[in-house]
Amino acid sequence: MAAIITFLQEHWTEAVASIISLLVGALIGRWRAWKRFADRAFYDRVTVSLNYVEDGHFKIRTLLERSSMELFRNAEMARAVTEACTKKGRGPLLALPENDYWYYLNPVLNAISERFAEGYVRREAGTGATEQTYLLFLTCENEEGAAVRQRKVRAMMIREQVLLSTIDITPVFRNEFQKARWETLRKISEELATNPETKRIRRVSICV
Repeated sequence: MAAIITFLQEHWTEAVASIISLLVGALIGRWRAWKRFADRAFYDRVTVSLNYVEDGHFKIRTLLERSSMELFRNAEMARAVTEACTKKGRGPLLALPENDYWYYLNPVLNAISERFAEGYVRREAGTGATEQTYLLFLTCENEEGAAVRQRKVRAMMIREQVLLSTIDITPVFRNEFQKARWETLRKISEELATNPETKRIRRVSICV
């Protein structure tokens, strides 16, 4: 006990500073979490969705959702994605270096492939699985005035033929948030038309 008292007498300032630092860090963490919820901005999450038109209605189905760190498995990549998502006025496609885009889309593709593993096996075995070509791209709808429920990174998938054949129509939307997603797809179509070799949009084959 005497040793403890002596230690505290000699180092009490360091102990108090450490405690204050822990409390301040905890408060900052809670404030940031509250701010993200208040702004509905969850830039550390990545949602992968399948988008399509069925009987004139626009449909969005979530395939998976992961934290950026869990999906990309690299702190610098996760940081770059979050930073790109907070940049406004640059369109829905993430403003990442085009030559690096393969490294960001590939882990997303791997996660999607896990969901369709049975289709790949059936295809290889010749038991009836069909192969479809989809477009895969990373977006973040953070432009001013965009009607979105949550602001986060979205990896969107749409069958290329569906995009080409339906983008000029106006489907039925379930809510106003779907209109923002359709506007994103329209801009993706424009990007493909003006820059067909872009590395920011990847064509992938999925066996279903």
